[in-house]
Amino acid sequence: AQIMARWTGANGAGRVPRLALLALATLTLADNERRDPPINGLLSPLVPIRGGSFLYGSTGVGDGEDVDDASARAPLRDGSKPARRQRVQPFSIEDAAVTNAQFRAFVRATGYKTDAERFRWSFALAPFLDAETLARADADGGLGRLRDAPHWVGVAGAYWRQPEGPRSSIRGREDHPVVHASYNDALAFCTWAGRRLPTELEWEFAARGRINDEPFPWGGDEDGGTLNGWQGPFPDGNTRADGYAGTCPARAYAPNAYGLYNTVGNVWEWASGGDDKKRPLRGGSFVDSVDGRTNHPLRVSTRMDNAADSGSFNIGFRCAAGEAQNLPPTEGFDQATLSRIADEQGIDGLTKYLAARGKRADVLTAGEARQALLKKRERLVAQQAAAARAARGGGEDGGGDVEEERDEL
Repeated sequence: AQIMARWTGANGAGRVPRLALLALATLTLADNERRDPPINGLLSPLVPIRGGSFLYGSTGVGDGEDVDDASARAPLRDGSKPARRQRVQPFSIEDAAVTNAQFRAFVRATGYKTDAERFRWSFALAPFLDAETLARADADGGLGRLRDAPHWVGVAGAYWRQPEGPRSSIRGREDHPVVHASYNDALAFCTWAGRRLPTELEWEFAARGRINDEPFPWGGDEDGGTLNGWQGPFPDGNTRADGYAGTCPARAYAPNAYGLYNTVGNVWEWASGGDDKKRPLRGGSFVDSVDGRTNHPLRVSTRMDNAADSGSFNIGFRCAAGEAQNLPPTEGFDQATLSRIADEQGIDGLTKYLAARGKRADVLTAGEARQALLKKRERLVAQQAAAARAARGGGEDGGGDVEEERDEL
């Protein structure tokens, strides 16, 4: 399995810096001259999804040994759950992953520092690194490699603007998805943009593009469309038959039936959900393969979990919008779960738990709830008195409104 866990160190857990109120992006016009353009000119278009019923997960759950047939879905190895019919309410989702250019505008507007920048390193794939970068990583005192996956190298100075380390840049890749983005980074961008991360249910419904219970956005035939995955011996033999060795532009290849690009392959995409220890990623990346022999099988059902402060060379995201009521069956807001979280983490912890799942909620303490109830009672008494005076004077009594509020109270 592809391992993306951060090494434990003195840096500690990642935290999202507090953002000010929704900031408008600023672009450099000339030396020291900046202005605020309309934010909608910088963001990807939101595609409205009407919702409906579909099979969430994979019907091919098994031992995962047979990967000869792409339509077999390489069960279990794609990380999916047994298929279950779910209903999705309307929502909207961006047509493509957030690009380097868009993330750069966000950073210029806010001064945001990503988790990779704060840690001062991130993982990158060995075949994409130059000899000097590899030598530094492998030297005494270097960050080294993952023991069980030595093609993943700890690169000092790797982050979204320097994907392969200090000797690299995003020049010429402005339209590629931003990478080395952690879950925290994705949430920060979405907050700035006035959007949110899609839930897993929303992500998979949109990724399928109206095609139910098939492995690819275009159906069941692996040759029926094109995606960006690994082709050839891994990690040193990518044939680039899809046109790219690493990431491709966010809008490369044909979109699915909803008009969404690269929902499978190219980069893993964060979805809301999980808990403080692990967050969900969907869709696989250019490191994975259609037949499942290399890393993860590329499917619309493919998923894995990762630490919230961990990004890497093949992790990005796209934003969504809507009321965020579309949760997988295991992530409902049952009273027992909410009570447990409130007991363990307090009101702030419960608020963060709801926010991470797309629920914008102000959680009241018992004292705050009593105060709100008292204020409402006072208002109701005042309205009743006003209605009585109006009745004695022969005017409008407003009784209907008072009765409605009494019922609500």
